[in-house]
Amino acid sequence: MPKVSVIMPVYNAERYITYAVESILNQEFSDFELIIIDDKGLDNSLRIIERMKDPRIRVIENDSNRGIAYARNRGLEAACGEYIALMDDDDWTPPYRLGLENDFLDANLDISAVGGAMHTIDEHNRLIKYNNILMIHQPGRVKAELIFHDIIANGSTMFRKSIVEAHSIKYQDNMHGMEDYRFWIDYSMYGKIVNLDDVLLYWRDSGHNESAKNKSLLKSERRDTYGKIQEYALERHGFRLNEEELRRFKNSFAEGGRAVLTRSDLEQLFYVMEKIMEQGSEKDFAEELNFVCRYMYGIRVAYSDIWTSKNAK
Repeated sequence: MPKVSVIMPVYNAERYITYAVESILNQEFSDFELIIIDDKGLDNSLRIIERMKDPRIRVIENDSNRGIAYARNRGLEAACGEYIALMDDDDWTPPYRLGLENDFLDANLDISAVGGAMHTIDEHNRLIKYNNILMIHQPGRVKAELIFHDIIANGSTMFRKSIVEAHSIKYQDNMHGMEDYRFWIDYSMYGKIVNLDDVLLYWRDSGHNESAKNKSLLKSERRDTYGKIQEYALERHGFRLNEEELRRFKNSFAEGGRAVLTRSDLEQLFYVMEKIMEQGSEKDFAEELNFVCRYMYGIRVAYSDIWTSKNAK
């Protein structure tokens, strides 16, 4: 049995699939299987994969196009490894990634999942943005941050399969490109997650991938879904806010973090954050939760003050 199962859903990725697959096959760590789930795209991706003669590749074909959540769940079910690593069909990962993550999980038995820094590349493999993921090393703070936003580069991660199996954790449909955000909230309820400073993923922003399409074509739906995921995170942790408090929370911490709040908005948000901290005072991540609540509130104050100052000139 392989030590690591790498899961890669594939859909209309013929332009980049060779690049992505080879970045896995060329890993310095070799005790892995690469599970490719073909989601019935309309291009030559599957034929390109079939020409790659490597015994570590396993191909699973969906009967029809079922979407990213279904494809990833098929990969989770098929995985034989102790650890599962995630990878998308148009990204690239450095050759040290699997070995580094495997060694980290071997050496830190109390940690259940590990991710890393992410750089952004364009369609020509040029680096266009350095890491924009907040590198959080403390598991309690990761759990607290996930209530507000996703701070995990999904395609950089490796995690213990035992947690997924024991708690039936799956990717959910109709998340408008945020299936991973919901997944990591569920995972964080049962396992400790950390981010490393090492760059483990080069994420492609080609303007044509699923993330870009969701952000550009489904803005309203995505915003609503983002708020529902935040509400879900609050509920999973047992926080109870009334309808108006939930509205203020979601409007204040909408995706992108650019909410401009009035002085009255900030005063009301302050009481919402105080309520969350009070309800979380007995939780095992209470200290980290308090820090994150103050930090996130401070960002809203600073951004609103900066915006007001600029527009007053």
